[in-house]
Amino acid sequence: MVALFLLQLFLPFRGWSILLVGLGGALLACWLWVRLLGWFLRLQRISPVGYTRVGEPFRETFELANNAIVPCLWLEALDLSDVPGYNAGALTAVGMRKSKRWRSQGAFSQRGEYFLGNYEVVTGDPLGVYTLTQYYTQSSPVIVLPPQISIDHLEIANGRRAGRHRSPMALEQSNTPIGLREYMPQDGQRRIHWPSSAKQRKLMVRTFERIAADNWWVVLDMDQQWQRGEGENSALEHAVTLAMSLIERAIRERYAVGLILHGAEGEQVVSPQRSQAHLLKLSRELALVQPGEVTLDSLLQRVSKRPDLTGTVIVVTANPTEDWIAKLVMLQKRKASLTVVQPDLAQYPALEFAPYLETQLPMMLSNLGAVHHRISPDFIESQLQTVNAGGAA
Repeated sequence: MVALFLLQLFLPFRGWSILLVGLGGALLACWLWVRLLGWFLRLQRISPVGYTRVGEPFRETFELANNAIVPCLWLEALDLSDVPGYNAGALTAVGMRKSKRWRSQGAFSQRGEYFLGNYEVVTGDPLGVYTLTQYYTQSSPVIVLPPQISIDHLEIANGRRAGRHRSPMALEQSNTPIGLREYMPQDGQRRIHWPSSAKQRKLMVRTFERIAADNWWVVLDMDQQWQRGEGENSALEHAVTLAMSLIERAIRERYAVGLILHGAEGEQVVSPQRSQAHLLKLSRELALVQPGEVTLDSLLQRVSKRPDLTGTVIVVTANPTEDWIAKLVMLQKRKASLTVVQPDLAQYPALEFAPYLETQLPMMLSNLGAVHHRISPDFIESQLQTVNAGGAA
């Protein structure tokens, strides 16, 4: 344009004028085209929000609306979300005063907190002179909970191991009434429900829900020095899966369950309760925890000083050494029942600078009277494949 203007100024010629007007008009038309698209082109992304679980599929809906008087001949939607292994990018077009809708499907492969919705839209004029870029940052947070596997076959220590004369499935009475029955001589007068007794013309008493009496404390070791394997098939990720499965089992079997862990964000302690809302709270803690530098020995040292530590303590760790056995002895003195569940570190890829060394840990735990389980990674992965196949179906 500058060259044509100078030529026309110093060497007047009709051809320079025609080229100057034609090129200038084309540039102006392309600029207006892009401006109109910038004013009237919108892309809406409808994404899932809230909580989901590893392996669960999800679907997103995209709706492109063009209210301009010019068509959008090409548009590239770039996905800026941080979901591993998922890309909802697309290349499309839409006519003037028209809209278009398409869907994208994916699945969450790793636990954690992710954001769906951030994306970038790139389009331009027919001649490719100008480019329009729009950013959309209204993202939807999604917390992906750890997977659960079936571990009902694992023995868990109960109150009897700690010297208490209570059966393995001891029950206690809750404060939740669930029905009525006729009064019996051994019933206390406080349980008599007088309105029902008046209707029935005989004494009626309230019956209450029976629940498991012992508490479960799940202590999860997230010491990163015992990380072996990669991604969701690593030793620490399997430890999180085992902890999640134990918590789900406790809630299902009507135990009050608590959680103690120390990850990259510090120590987290959730006191035992028994409810679905409590299960969601514990699941969220396990979804967000990342490996840290606190050793199991230090974690158990703090755990042993808790005044509310009663019932069954279940330690989930990949640590194969005997360094932390002395702290278990301290827990045993607190009359706590002990169970240790370990991903079998010997079956994960060894690191060159830290080869796996066989220890006397199983024998020492047996002498201590603790229940000990070593879980093969093949078993965990096969269970996860079964769960993912069921979720996909």
